[in-house]
Amino acid sequence: DNVISAEKLKGDWETPATINDTWGFKSYDHNWKSVGVLIHNLVEIVSKGGNYLLNVGPTAEGIIPEPSIERLAAMGEWLKVNGESIYGSTASPLEEQEWGLCTSKPSKLYLHVFAWPRDGQLEVSGLKGKINKAYLLADKKRESLKVKYRDENLLIEVPVEAPDTIDTIVVVELVR
Repeated sequence: DNVISAEKLKGDWETPATINDTWGFKSYDHNWKSVGVLIHNLVEIVSKGGNYLLNVGPTAEGIIPEPSIERLAAMGEWLKVNGESIYGSTASPLEEQEWGLCTSKPSKLYLHVFAWPRDGQLEVSGLKGKINKAYLLADKKRESLKVKYRDENLLIEVPVEAPDTIDTIVVVELVR
């Protein structure tokens, strides 16, 4: 269910999409996208430099269906913790990684890990620049994760279990 092309697009662009299968309200459309799919779509679009225009279809009475409200509220809760990686971010300087996607800000990379590494080693290829620090975005103390290089890839030691099963974000601060 890819919402955009595999390539980074140039200039300002956005992807309009629905929370279920139809535009506008349809009483028979109960095929609601999961919160995980919606968050992954958001991250994919931002990682390629775009904006996600998410459609909600109110009823003829102007009421937003409860499944839409539930999904939007869950995305809002996720953004309370992880919004720094989305708001004001730009396209990834990295190629797509096996574990997920990346968004960026000046001197910061936000590694959105969808497929958590079973061995506790997050391998990042194509990273240029020196690392100042790496940490989990959800960690309020911002405790440093151990980093090292193997060949030309960065290895970040992460917890064995993913703190967020939908998208755990590892922040890499680069030396300016």
